[in-house]
Amino acid sequence: MMRMALPVLALGLAASAALAQSPAAAPVSPDQAILERDLRLFESWFPGAWDNAEQVFFAEEQGRKVMPRRMHAKVTAEGARAFTIRAFAGNDFAKPVEERTATASVDASAGRIRLSAPGCEITWQRQANQFVGEAKAGSCGSAAVTRFVLSAEDLWAGDSRMMRAREWSCWMAIPREDRPGTWFSAFNLRILDQGGEVWVKTDEATPREIGYRLRQVKWPAGTNQDALTLYVLKKGEARAPGYAWASPDATRVGLNLRWVQGSCSR
Repeated sequence: MMRMALPVLALGLAASAALAQSPAAAPVSPDQAILERDLRLFESWFPGAWDNAEQVFFAEEQGRKVMPRRMHAKVTAEGARAFTIRAFAGNDFAKPVEERTATASVDASAGRIRLSAPGCEITWQRQANQFVGEAKAGSCGSAAVTRFVLSAEDLWAGDSRMMRAREWSCWMAIPREDRPGTWFSAFNLRILDQGGEVWVKTDEATPREIGYRLRQVKWPAGTNQDALTLYVLKKGEARAPGYAWASPDATRVGLNLRWVQGSCSR
């Protein structure tokens, strides 16, 4: 019995000695620990699709003299603390007009989170339930944009308010005009709910182009209630011939106008 215990005891003593000789891990300051936790929240909020379609729409409705530029950005997480940021023009998401790779880090001495990309650095500080970012004039694109604000659902770049856009899957069915009693159908139509559009062309002798636009309408003034709104569009017509709406937190919205029917869900 003693013969078995001695080797075990010797191994235990050797392990204890090795631990005693190992350098102790450097203690993490309270400020560092708080920033590390804030960075994890930043990493969960920043990725996604962002769009200022609502701001542009209501600026036109209100007849503002200075119109905001339509902005759409897609932020993709590329592993721990790394992101790819792509900027697009309008509803054209085929090719970005700008692309940057950025990394995030904690700067405990400054009490900030640093988001660094070639030619652009933004320092972020958590304030209540949002992050406020600052950049040097002209370092991140427009010389006028030096302040940023990020929350769970909003990303401000200067005066431009982008809202988080979520992807939906839609279907559409259209009665054919040249073959009565038959339908043209399209499925798995992908669309974003911040002014995103998707179009189909029928297979009729004289094809028609019909589209959807999906919005999370957030009224900037007045007493109207916010709503998830699905519009039907006809190519060449500025005014939507029909639309339907649902609660902003709905997961499905549908319509039937007789000449077209369908729905979108997520």
